[in-house]
Amino acid sequence: MKLYKGWKVTDYEGCSCVVSVRHGSVQYVKGEWTKPIIGNGPLAVFTNLINALEFNEDMDALHKCLYEKSEYTDMWYMSLDGGTKAASNIVRGYPSGTDLASRVMIVD
Repeated sequence: MKLYKGWKVTDYEGCSCVVSVRHGSVQYVKGEWTKPIIGNGPLAVFTNLINALEFNEDMDALHKCLYEKSEYTDMWYMSLDGGTKAASNIVRGYPSGTDLASRVMIVD
């Protein structure tokens, strides 16, 4: 598969900053491939620095990354209801410059 260069916004612990831990947040580790948690949809990355910086305003950490494009056109996560997985929730309204990835590697 072809790899693309992009930008990933995380919190300072390297966790995804949009999806909460309750909904399947993943932790990114420099130099390792990160994939979505089973039952969740693709990961989000930014294709350019300008959009990543706009989104990163008042957020946490910004990283250069490599990613493999996802075959999916929507993100989704499994919500937890009383400790059990409920129906998938589709995420809509992505920030400008968002691309969806089947796997992401932080490289900086």
